[in-house]
Amino acid sequence: MNIDELDKTDEFINRLKNFHFSKEHIEEITVEYGDIFGVSHLLCEKIKLDFGCEDKLSKHNNDELLDAIFSKVFEFILSNFEDEFQIVESYIEHCPNYLDVFCENIENIRGDVEGFLQDSGCETIGEYLNLYIKTTIYDACLFTALLYFIDNSTRSKSIPITKLAYNHSYQGFSLDSSKNYLKNPKFSNSEIRNKTKSMLDSYDALDKESDNLRKRRKIIGSKNSSHIKRKKHHEIAVHNEFVEALVYYPPSGTEYNYLKVMTKLNKLDTLHDIYKSSRDDTFNYRVNVACGKILHEITNIKYKDYISQSKFYIGEIRKSKLSSGIDLYRFELSHDLYRITRTVNELLEAESEMEIENILNSSYLLRDIRFPNLYEAFDCFDSFDDMKECVSVFELMQFKFVYLSKLIIDEFVDKGYFGDGYEWHYFFIDTLNKMSEKLLFDPENIDYTINSKSQEWFEAILSMPIWMYYVQDGVSVIDIMKSKV
Repeated sequence: MNIDELDKTDEFINRLKNFHFSKEHIEEITVEYGDIFGVSHLLCEKIKLDFGCEDKLSKHNNDELLDAIFSKVFEFILSNFEDEFQIVESYIEHCPNYLDVFCENIENIRGDVEGFLQDSGCETIGEYLNLYIKTTIYDACLFTALLYFIDNSTRSKSIPITKLAYNHSYQGFSLDSSKNYLKNPKFSNSEIRNKTKSMLDSYDALDKESDNLRKRRKIIGSKNSSHIKRKKHHEIAVHNEFVEALVYYPPSGTEYNYLKVMTKLNKLDTLHDIYKSSRDDTFNYRVNVACGKILHEITNIKYKDYISQSKFYIGEIRKSKLSSGIDLYRFELSHDLYRITRTVNELLEAESEMEIENILNSSYLLRDIRFPNLYEAFDCFDSFDDMKECVSVFELMQFKFVYLSKLIIDEFVDKGYFGDGYEWHYFFIDTLNKMSEKLLFDPENIDYTINSKSQEWFEAILSMPIWMYYVQDGVSVIDIMKSKV
């Protein structure tokens, strides 16, 4: 690479500044993932060359251009993960359960495995499975890359968290009939000093609520790979305000217990890291007490209430025509409806303790997989070690795909290839909504069955992050479940 190309590459990497990343975060990822950022400029130029000259781009099809970008990025990522992906393919080929499950599914749909293979262009089931996994991973990477671009880009319109609290708080800051009403939450300090004591109290209440909301979002967001610490006046992308308000300010007027416990479970991860490295018996005792308190709180979350609240959220999301696909994904990140209902129903049909333990372990290992097709694909593995390694390979591929795509898409948006002004944003939102119909769970297909055992299994699923802290050689999840640690 000559000097000019190096300069262009450095200039291209500087596009990271067009996202809500801290200086420290940018320095960290450019050092750790310099292998992919180093080729970003050349890859972008290759995409332009393969797709056509700039004159042709001015008359291009947006869908075709987006597919060209993501296809080239995925092709590059696969070349970097060739050894790891061969391991995944090897696991699939040598996993009897995979062949059994897929052959059964094909027979149920087509009734003819050979005819199905002929139509797919594959010679063997193993070849088809490899193609299926690759396509499923590609779709998941594409969706998250596009979503995280509009979420993290400084080009997207955003609001401060104070605006969310002002617009939706139960304290009624935006309602002229409320005692806490504030006509404009952006008064300068000198203007505030001239206001009445009641208004000053309302400002204090708004600041306090905003700070608490900021802390809760940070804790819950820490388990979400798209979470980025943003500047104070740009904390929430405008297209996310609807679902943020729905999650943190449900119309019932009371905070939902499920989110309270999820917040504490996420906090516990940090405590557990300290717990593992600490030899302080007193501190270890305090962590154990914290675990016990959370396990007790989990028993107060009723599965029927969780289902009822989830149905309400989905109903409200469907009313939002602008970004229903994104909102459904955001809801799934916070509520995990697909995995939890699927696992509860599998446990209801389990016939042995071994089957129960396998279901709980699989559910725990796949807890961050939000795409049903990919979840089901990984869930077919007989070996938990194979499953864990495949999930790790996917998550690293996804991470690199997302970051590399951001730089390249930013170049095309910047040059106006996706339209003038804010047209690119509306196109991306529309694309995500269409993709969500294929990639996300269908609320109509969720099994909301509730019986006498549903509550017990619901509590077991929520308790798994804590139970796994205590799993050791000779001590199983079933042992811990029985002892009610």
